Amino acid sequence: MDSDNNMPKQAALPARRRKRGPLFRSEEGSAILELAFTVPLLILLFAGISIAGLDMCQYNGLTDAVGVGARAISMTRGQTSPPLAASDPCAYAVSLANADATTLILSKITYTITYTPVAGTTPTVYTVPYTAGSGSGCPGLTQNTGDQVTMTATYPAISVTSKGNNWLQMTSLGTLNLSAHSSQQVQ
Repeated sequence: MDSDNNMPKQAALPARRRKRGPLFRSEEGSAILELAFTVPLLILLFAGISIAGLDMCQYNGLTDAVGVGARAISMTRGQTSPPLAASDPCAYAVSLANADATTLILSKITYTITYTPVAGTTPTVYTVPYTAGSGSGCPGLTQNTGDQVTMTATYPAISVTSKGNNWLQMTSLGTLNLSAHSSQQVQ
């Protein structure tokens, strides 16, 4: 009972339903619609993370290979064995770098070796490009203790593209390259 006017309490009225148009009569199927919107986004997110992880793996392999090559060329001064180290230190460094780059496609790696002698009056920089193990080399290079050797490598990054029926084909992006370098002093 209501204490102000001694009348019995009325039951609460049921909540009024909004009138909906013909498209909004029921919420059935909304879960499928939400799934249709979120699954492609999750697939794109997963693919992006996977490609970034693969690029990081390739970058680590490239960095390790360049470090091995730079160390090799910095240690060839006065070496007579193996014969390649004595005759062409640059080719020796590239062969060791390629041996270390087991996760990479060797024909796609481009090496550049820069040698800067510091013992002379004016340092000179020699740049020797190598692609797929070929190049002009540096036979007869005179190395002195303290000279600086820098080895740089570039490798094309990958992407996933759609080509015909094979929609997950791995291709390389022509403009996006991974690059790594390492500098060592000649011992």
